Amino acid sequence: MSWRLQAIDLDKLNFKLMIRYGLKLWSHNQEYIPLARRLFAQGIYNFIELYVVPDTYKKYIQEWKKLKIPVIIHCTHSEHGFNPAKRGNLKNNLKLFSEVRRFCDELDGAYIIFHPGIEGNIEETIKQVCLFNEKRLLVENKPFVSFRGQRCRGSTYQELNSIIENCKVGFCMDIAHAVNTAFHLRKDPYVFIKQLARLKPNVIHISDAKYSGIHDEHLNIGKGELDFKKICAVIANTSAHFLTVETDKKKPGFKDFILDVLRIKDFMSGRPDLNSIKFRKKNKKHVRILFLTNNPVSKPLVVWLREKAKESILVTGQRLDNDLLQRFKPDFLISYNYRYIIKDDVLNILMGRAINLHIAYLPWNRGAHPNLWSILDNTPKGVTIHHMIESLDAGAIIAQKKVIFCESRETLASSYALLHKEIQKLFMRRWQSFKEGKIVPFPQQGMGSIHYVRDFERIKPLLRDRGWDIKISELKSKYKGLAV
Repeated sequence: MSWRLQAIDLDKLNFKLMIRYGLKLWSHNQEYIPLARRLFAQGIYNFIELYVVPDTYKKYIQEWKKLKIPVIIHCTHSEHGFNPAKRGNLKNNLKLFSEVRRFCDELDGAYIIFHPGIEGNIEETIKQVCLFNEKRLLVENKPFVSFRGQRCRGSTYQELNSIIENCKVGFCMDIAHAVNTAFHLRKDPYVFIKQLARLKPNVIHISDAKYSGIHDEHLNIGKGELDFKKICAVIANTSAHFLTVETDKKKPGFKDFILDVLRIKDFMSGRPDLNSIKFRKKNKKHVRILFLTNNPVSKPLVVWLREKAKESILVTGQRLDNDLLQRFKPDFLISYNYRYIIKDDVLNILMGRAINLHIAYLPWNRGAHPNLWSILDNTPKGVTIHHMIESLDAGAIIAQKKVIFCESRETLASSYALLHKEIQKLFMRRWQSFKEGKIVPFPQQGMGSIHYVRDFERIKPLLRDRGWDIKISELKSKYKGLAV
């Protein structure tokens, strides 16, 4: 089934309650493609909003096509000559839009977002947009004036409503643009955002902003003055399922973007006890934790969370379902030596608040028996706390530590115990900072390795005599013989 159908017929495809988060890139940003692929695989975002720079189709379309990530197209705008509000621009606008449409067709784009133009008049915008004859169009609201002090079309509710009704197009609501316009028109920004929400947005652009600014600065969440509890409450009551995080991406690995996505997910979860305008500043409130484990080794950490951290904690080893989530309503989910894979629909409810403790130095040794395989494959050893996505042990890293063994002294059992001691100490050191939203997670680097329970079958004979008490040095020697 195509991405376009998924976007248009969400109820039929059971996406009714799912917000999808987008990364904004430009069509000539091929240097970001490897990073975009990695962050997508790790579940940081769900689609790319691709702005089409003129004359880039031939050079870059195949690179974007190979990426195989769902796409929403952003049409070329006035900075590159597209201005449907001016009558004399029609010929050039049609030429520019032809390339935009080619991108959308080739990448099976869900929508094409466009700006209504600069100066000119709204009647000309309506006339030209109708000539495009394109059903995937979404009009985006603009600031009242441009960076150059020119009047932007499509900034007011009346102009947007006129375009939507006359051209039969959808709507993309830009939060920062709405705040800019509200300041210029001396309106309450939250009242104005609620008014625009009545236009039933399909896609929402989100970033922070200053109340006194008339231009969009694409500020990172927390760098401006907006109350995201109010904004996300409005978003939750719209029919929008696509939310593009349009904040600055200046830090290596897009760490600022990753943090912004996690913060927005946190606000969208509707947890007022965890959020404020500056989100989770020193949060001393105790939280509810659903702790998933099937191994007694986790007991010291459970006791610490209850008695030292004073958190409310429910421990279970049963398969997790939505019913348990609804009954307990956890603020956080912690998985530690838990045998079941947690499905995507459950993780979507938790909105970035589910973490896993894994005794491996990820991305190495994802999956089963990580300690054993780090020894046999001679890969990095350590422990990792990471966000959970449906892909096995593949989420963004919250904290990790390398661990070194004395192979002549340590056994499989003692090294296993050492790793658990280290990961529990790491968790205890980082828990408060994570709970307060102070940790910026970072994506896993490289392919690493993965092993499954069935892979252990050929190793069993090596443990026949000493079991898990076999010395690491002896195990490695036997394994070399098995390989030969």
